[in-house]
Order: sequence, then C-alpha cells, then structure tokens
Amino acid sequence: MVAIDCKQRQNPDGGLGWYVCVKGGRENAGLDAVTWAIDVVRGIVNIFMMR
Repeated sequence: MVAIDCKQRQNPDGGLGWYVCVKGGRENAGLDAVTWAIDVVRGIVNIFMMR
C-alpha cells in the first residue's frame, strides 16, 4: 500500500497537474505526483517479478 500526499497546481502551459507534499501538506517535495506514482507501480512490479 502506498499513500501519496499531493496538491493540485497550475502548470506553466495553463494545464493542471499535481505535486507531492511532505510535512502534512505544508511543504512541496519538488516531485510530480503522477510520475512518482508510476515509478512506485514499476518498482512493485519489479519486486513481484523477482519472486
């Protein structure tokens, strides 16, 4: 199970995106939430493939 705290943001191109927050949502971690979620899933898949 994975929990990602994130907040919506306005992208420079005018679209909407999500960024990862830390410290109870008070601080931006500097990570894109969607990209990080994809990386987490890939890591989990790799773990199960090694078994």
